[in-house]
Amino acid sequence: MAVADLNRKTILQGDIAQSGMTSILSLIKLSQKSGTLRLRDGEKNASIRIEKNYFIEASAPEEILLGEFLVREGYLTEQDLAKTLPLQKRMHIPLGQLLQGMGYFGLDANALTRILNRYLREVIFRIMKWNRGTFTVEETVKKDFPVREEIPVRLNMDFVLLDTTQRLDEWKRLASGVTSLQSALKINRRAIPENASLTLNADQLTVLSYVNGRRTLVRILEKIGHNEMFYLSVIDDLLKRRILIERQAEAMRVIIPGRIKADAVNRNRQFPGKFAANLLYKEIDGKKNLLELADSLHFELPDLWENISLLLKNEAVEIIEGRREFHNLSEEM
Repeated sequence: MAVADLNRKTILQGDIAQSGMTSILSLIKLSQKSGTLRLRDGEKNASIRIEKNYFIEASAPEEILLGEFLVREGYLTEQDLAKTLPLQKRMHIPLGQLLQGMGYFGLDANALTRILNRYLREVIFRIMKWNRGTFTVEETVKKDFPVREEIPVRLNMDFVLLDTTQRLDEWKRLASGVTSLQSALKINRRAIPENASLTLNADQLTVLSYVNGRRTLVRILEKIGHNEMFYLSVIDDLLKRRILIERQAEAMRVIIPGRIKADAVNRNRQFPGKFAANLLYKEIDGKKNLLELADSLHFELPDLWENISLLLKNEAVEIIEGRREFHNLSEEM
């Protein structure tokens, strides 16, 4: 993590994996400065706006949008949202304020504020789960703030950080008891009887509706959008009953890479500009399979595959177990 000249607009920047989201936000809080935290992970972007000791705004379009949140929480139907979005674009009014004006949240003047507070907490929770990418903190002077006529939202940083940390701890505890969060799941058609609608409850059917053979477990939970801990236990039950199966993880469990030992130079190989590949190379010990490597480094399976392929191409590692499974998986990936 690098701390820049405090007189410059960018006051903090670094790597998320090295610093950790909790530490990054704690440093901003201690600075008592107002500004914007911007994060990037490949094509994904997110931001959190902070004024002194308060969260004011957060955006993570690839994670969850306000309209999507309102539908999932039951405040709107998909049809309501589809009718409202074109009107919002024409009128250039914040979605929440427009919906309140149209009477969707009743006559309570504080209803929208409470809903936006819940949405802000959910977005921050999603962002706090990021474990890779880069971040930049930009100090904001008063003239940089746009005039905001929408409903004000202010969340105390101490409260949100405590609440989010507790949720993350619970998430990790539950996740440790199930399959890899980065496993792509598919429905095991052989395990579902013809009367599945009678044997599966509504929560299980909700999970299955988001399974398409490509989404990872964590993306399925994010698509459902609420009660993640509960739905994680639902997925765990479906996996144990073999109604859901892992698409790629089963093969990855038997594929074990090892460093090439013939050349002593390989012991300290470095790949300039390939931070993830360097991390992976150091973690490979000839004992961990690909799934264990993905879990220990918090890599998504496609990213693990990309970097193990790079190491193989550079003849830094070799597949010592599961060569046939690796060949079959290569064609699929």
